[in-house]
Amino acid sequence: MATTYTPPTLIEAMRALEDGTHPAPTGGAGLGIYDRRGKNLDRRPYAEVVGRARAWGAWFLSQGVKPGEVVYLCLPTGHELIEAFLGASLVHALPCNVALPRAIGGLDAFQRRLSYLSDRFPGGHLVTTPDVAESLERPAWTPPTLDLTQQAPLDAVDPNSLCYVQLTSGSTSLPKAVAITHANLAANSRGIFVGGTGDATRDTFLGWLPLYHDMGLVGIAFTAFFHGASLGLMRPETFVGSPLRWLTAISEVPGKAVNCAPNFGYQWCVDRIRPDKLKGLDLSPWRLAGVGAEMVRPGTLTAFQERFGPYGFPTTTLSPCYGMAETTLAVTFTHSAREPVLHEGRVSCGSKIEGLEIEIRDSEAGELVEDRVEGEIVVIGSSVFAGYFMDEAATAEALREGRFYSGDLGYLHEGDLYVTGRLKDLIILDGANVAPHELEWVAEQHVDMDGGRAAAFSLEVGTREVPVLIVETKTAPEQSVIDAVKGQAATDIAPLHELVFVRRGCLPKTSSGKVMRGRVKVLYLEGGLDVLWRSRDENATPKESS
Repeated sequence: MATTYTPPTLIEAMRALEDGTHPAPTGGAGLGIYDRRGKNLDRRPYAEVVGRARAWGAWFLSQGVKPGEVVYLCLPTGHELIEAFLGASLVHALPCNVALPRAIGGLDAFQRRLSYLSDRFPGGHLVTTPDVAESLERPAWTPPTLDLTQQAPLDAVDPNSLCYVQLTSGSTSLPKAVAITHANLAANSRGIFVGGTGDATRDTFLGWLPLYHDMGLVGIAFTAFFHGASLGLMRPETFVGSPLRWLTAISEVPGKAVNCAPNFGYQWCVDRIRPDKLKGLDLSPWRLAGVGAEMVRPGTLTAFQERFGPYGFPTTTLSPCYGMAETTLAVTFTHSAREPVLHEGRVSCGSKIEGLEIEIRDSEAGELVEDRVEGEIVVIGSSVFAGYFMDEAATAEALREGRFYSGDLGYLHEGDLYVTGRLKDLIILDGANVAPHELEWVAEQHVDMDGGRAAAFSLEVGTREVPVLIVETKTAPEQSVIDAVKGQAATDIAPLHELVFVRRGCLPKTSSGKVMRGRVKVLYLEGGLDVLWRSRDENATPKESS
């Protein structure tokens, strides 16, 4: 395979697309946006996208935007969002995509998010839709009618200068702002592209994740953008409403399809697409399907393969991976075309991408541990972030001697990373460490949550730490389901202090759909959950050690 050219900065990536530097498929590459039904594709050649981005840059300059200022972009997935982002970066501002109000709990929650951002990072600008702008208590810009004769120049920029700001999902607190340099972005997009044996002459990157999510922005949009591959984007609400539209779009791409999505997305396809709707579907163009952003479930991978294998989905397409905003995106990737690998019931997330090193360190002593020994995942290398924007204390805590301490737990085995849980969310039961997702997975095995989620945490009762499991569902469950959940939890992990079923949709979640366990615990203690059924076992005894 020919050597892959990766531009060193986002500005140079724009220049390459404008000049046609990259090899491209017949007919040229570009950015396509699916309509709300997921059918008609509004496609613009990359040269046109760059031209409009340069017009956005000129407009930002006319509005007085200065280098280093944050430009918040609160727009739906579309050409405007991508082009505005590129235009802001072009004039050395710091674009930052933020979720629309409906994605984070409504207008009040959105106003609180804006107030927090304004307090933490004074002087930012906001671009949003007219309806959102009219409802806000602060000034906001709406997308202008661009004057395409006004073009900001493609001036060279230092690769180590800041490119954009990525908000973390905020699972346990208000979001942090991750500062990403041009060099970080170039290195990570290259690691993903090369690790996935990308080829711009055959690949179409096709995603539905929102662009305020780092996996949607970097894993799909910018990995395609940096390497000149075609790009198609679908709104997340289109996918959630009908996941079959995503699969249909994949079946219709010329060449091969590449995507990445959370475990949830694949499970959603299994749960929501009726088998009788699959007639005539051909998924043989699907070359690579990254699975990450949350714990990768073996059952989901198996169920997806069994459901869609008969429709041409190759057994080597699912590619578990691991990453986070602080490493720009990807840390590990299942590089070669192989079926998912399991070790002791856990899914391999692949091996390190180009430019990164992984260490596993004892979470207390900080020393390196041997293979197959669990510890904190520590990442070193070219796509590790520059620091948290305007937050020296948080940066000093996370970045030590060039190493990023992720707060995630895992181990290495035969060069592959296996993620086991989250350090800060650990539940310690009678001396044994339990990751919350282990209890949550028990609920998922037995309860028809119909798209809902579960949250596990611990309480201090007397001198012991005891587990509580909260489960979303539409209606109160049958006694057999309750018995199954309590029985498996007691047998495999620990007896539950309390099992609570709540109405679907009442658990607070981040913008990327992760349950905010800390906030759930507060609501539980305050009586703020919409409870359908609950059962407390005051006399639950510890599970005996094996």
